[in-house]
Amino acid sequence: NDVVEPDENEKVTEDTEIVVTRRYEVSITADGETRELLAPSNTVEQTLSDQGIALGADDLVSVNLQERVCDGMQIVVSRVTYQDVTVTEEIPYETTTKKDATLDSGKTIVEVEGQVGSQTVEKRQKFIDGQLAEESSPYNGVERAGHKGCYCWRKAEERYCGGQWRRYPYRSQWKYD
Repeated sequence: NDVVEPDENEKVTEDTEIVVTRRYEVSITADGETRELLAPSNTVEQTLSDQGIALGADDLVSVNLQERVCDGMQIVVSRVTYQDVTVTEEIPYETTTKKDATLDSGKTIVEVEGQVGSQTVEKRQKFIDGQLAEESSPYNGVERAGHKGCYCWRKAEERYCGGQWRRYPYRSQWKYD
């Protein structure tokens, strides 16, 4: 499996440098194909590059890229992609039970009929080799809460707002950040 330079058919002299390059049987699986090859003693990263297999920033490799290849090594490259989707999810309504002494025991009255709500949620889906592997909601939560303005009816008032104390004069409008 090794490569010897110069070739056995070339004439060797005293000044000839003889180089032996070790090669190892390696299996690479990427993009749905498996290749069996003889690879020189390079790193996994260099071997993939030599085979024309480019890695994306999120791709996964089954062995450390800086590891040197060895006989029988199996290298698996898994392609990772992301997709953002928007879905509508159901929000169940809550039931509140109140005790009422005027009702007979075991009787109930529905004061307000509940209704199922809905919300739009953005989700990020992670695919590994085209198969959905994970789904998360990175955008859940309140990014910024809104406020209505309110009027101060005192001559002057201080209020803690937006991380600092602010002084508002008579009949000024509150300003929220």
